[in-house]
Parts: sequence; structure tokens; C-alpha cells
Amino acid sequence: MRLEVLNSGHRLREKIIMKMINLIMGDGPPDVVRLLQYRPKFFGRPFSNLLHVLLRKTRGWDDGRAELFAAFVSAKNQCPY
Repeated sequence: MRLEVLNSGHRLREKIIMKMINLIMGDGPPDVVRLLQYRPKFFGRPFSNLLHVLLRKTRGWDDGRAELFAAFVSAKNQCPY
């Protein structure tokens, strides 16, 4: 279920970022990007920082291995991210 506010409730800076993503990708940004950009100070940055600590710092993997693992899991789940 997508919240309608994620389609049009962003501030000017975030709207510009969304337009740039649209121009580069040729399609709208993924829903997860819309969510992270909706209220970046309240949710987006703290959540991203938490994920960074959990997924990168606690396991001892280098960035390349972490990206490879994420790509493999995404492919198995047929996820475009």
C-alpha cells in the first residue's frame, strides 16, 4: 500500500532530487527512495544511518562483499533494488 503523500508531499529540495532520479532512470524513483526522502530529518537519515551501522559495521565485511551479498539477495527475491 502506497501512501498518497509519498507521491506529492515532498519539500522542494526532495522534489528536485526526485526529478533528477526520474531523468536519470527514465522512471520514477523506487518507493523506498520516496519514503526516505519524505521526511529526511525525522526518518530518512536516522534510518539510513541505522541500516549502515547494522549492515556494514557490525559484520566486518568490506563494502564490496556487502554489495555483492545485497545484489544476490535482491536477485533471488526478484527485487529491482
